[in-house]
Amino acid sequence: VSFGALGAYSFQVIIEDEWGLTATSTVAALTVTNSSPIVTTPAAAAPSPVTGLSTVLSVGAADDGGVDKLAYTWTTNGTPPGAVSYTRNGNNAAKSTTASFGTPGAYSFRVVIADEWGQTATSTVAVSVNQTLTTITVSPATATAFTNGTQLFSATERDQFGAIMSGT
Repeated sequence: VSFGALGAYSFQVIIEDEWGLTATSTVAALTVTNSSPIVTTPAAAAPSPVTGLSTVLSVGAADDGGVDKLAYTWTTNGTPPGAVSYTRNGNNAAKSTTASFGTPGAYSFRVVIADEWGQTATSTVAVSVNQTLTTITVSPATATAFTNGTQLFSATERDQFGAIMSGT
């Protein structure tokens, strides 16, 4: 049965067997609206900007069907500088998830909040992942220099992703 309008409907079902005996049953149906979820707390990232490897993405929402039935799906907008992985995604627990990065740069995230009937709401957040110096390796590690002699050393700086930093 398809309903063209909201409201209460009543159906009478008559069941007849091969000998002509009948039974009658009445079924009541009530159609109601299903509103889209509402973003109550816009998408956010902490920390932001990111100086490490990850950030916690979170969003708040309300729904007429109950918040426990909402699913949160996080994606990146546009072309991100690198791959992103999430600890949780596509379920109710993903209202708070950790996003891990492999490359510094500017990222934009979009979360789609869906109720069990397919109604959705969205929110976005921008995150900057800053390249952060984490290690310096000096070569050679040990050296012997004679009086009035010289020794050349070189330093290699790496960021939180293990990539060599240049220009510092």
